[in-house]
Amino acid sequence: MMAFRDARLLDEWEDSKSHDDDDDDVSEPSGWAYFHKPIIAMVMGALMSAAGAVLLLLRASGVSEAPRAVVPACLSAGPAFVVLGLVWVPVLRQKRRRRASWHEGSTLYGSER
Repeated sequence: MMAFRDARLLDEWEDSKSHDDDDDDVSEPSGWAYFHKPIIAMVMGALMSAAGAVLLLLRASGVSEAPRAVVPACLSAGPAFVVLGLVWVPVLRQKRRRRASWHEGSTLYGSER
């Protein structure tokens, strides 16, 4: 344990700790904290779809010798990730609303009596 040589530093440290405990108002995390995973899934799906389209065009023009299975895999997995992200966002919104209403004192079937 670190010994404080200056009593003033100890007092400042204790004051800062007591101010942290006074925060009863829990701040809401930003939207990015909730939606970063579905956004990343949608971006990766769009990039995968674009890569599949580029490989399809390069393969059709004879420029690329990409394996035959890569183009269909990109063109099917890419939109699947986009749809996954699009479905995930409303699920997270509903979860966020339920959690907020639960913290306000209401139950799953309505407010408490």
